Amino acid sequence: MPSKIQRIAGVAILLSICLSTYAQAAEQQNEVPIDPCASIMEGPYNTALHVLAIFVIMITSLLGTLIPLWGSWMGGDKITPHLPLLKLFSTGVILSTALIHMYSPASSQLAEECLPSWIRAYEALPSALVLLGMLITWTGQVVAGRVYGSGHGGEDGEDEGLIKQGEFDDWGQEGMGMQELRDDVTVVFDEEVIIGIALGTAREEFVTLLAAVSVHQFFEGVAVGSLVLEDEKAKAEQAGRNGEHKFGGKGVGQDWRWWMKVVWLGVGYSITTPVGIIIGIALNTAVTTTATPTLILQSVLDAIGAGVLLYDGLVNVLVPHFASPERGGPAFGLQVACVWVGAIVMGIVGIWA
Repeated sequence: MPSKIQRIAGVAILLSICLSTYAQAAEQQNEVPIDPCASIMEGPYNTALHVLAIFVIMITSLLGTLIPLWGSWMGGDKITPHLPLLKLFSTGVILSTALIHMYSPASSQLAEECLPSWIRAYEALPSALVLLGMLITWTGQVVAGRVYGSGHGGEDGEDEGLIKQGEFDDWGQEGMGMQELRDDVTVVFDEEVIIGIALGTAREEFVTLLAAVSVHQFFEGVAVGSLVLEDEKAKAEQAGRNGEHKFGGKGVGQDWRWWMKVVWLGVGYSITTPVGIIIGIALNTAVTTTATPTLILQSVLDAIGAGVLLYDGLVNVLVPHFASPERGGPAFGLQVACVWVGAIVMGIVGIWA
């Protein structure tokens, strides 16, 4: 007959077995299914860095818009000779970023086996999204021109891009007019929101994309600030004033309405991309519970953003720059080389990032 100690030990063993079985059953019931795309997501999402990017982009954009004002105050010709080269270098960076750091990852991610079959069934989806980004940008230009009554063609029917060589060489000899100013700035704002959303959802490519977008924002800001000076100079000439194009000079910068325009464009432009980043952070937070919708969202926005950057770099910068009969500035070969160097540098970065 078992002793009292043996009976207690037996009961303890039986209770431990029952508790272990119950715990295993409860764990199986509460087990959350593993998302098939969890292993595909590239890198963690760092919310703190994305919030920091809001202020980085804001400051960079604001500095860009202030450069033309500072250059006008300094006399204009002290900084402008170098701006075309920097602008072209940044354009090469943007084109390379769009294809290597945005379109390429989006294309491979949208083909992952973990995604729903209806997404993988359309193999050309990444290219279609790039085309969508281009058409969104083009439509914005056309609609803005229609609304404000300003077309994109000059008197000879030549197209004019957002960033024209004259804006950087001597900030132009003819004013663009307020209507064309509104036209081009409206397009800039539309583009930057889309780019900001793509940046706000980026993961592994975040640092590289942030650097490229910062460069892009700076030179786009230079163009926006230059447009303001162009418009003010045109008004001064039409009014028969001296037209001395120096910040604080006669006729320029003395009208409070001019200052209001500077504030509206500078502040408005500098917060447009950050607003897009905030939207991107919110979208990522909304779908962060599972990896599949997050992967789809990131890939779609990357592809669309690539289309926006490609259109902006080619149609709004390179084509009007080299088609301008008053190109001037540094040597032609050096300008072409700057585009190549920018693209190659960012392409090499793509080996590691």
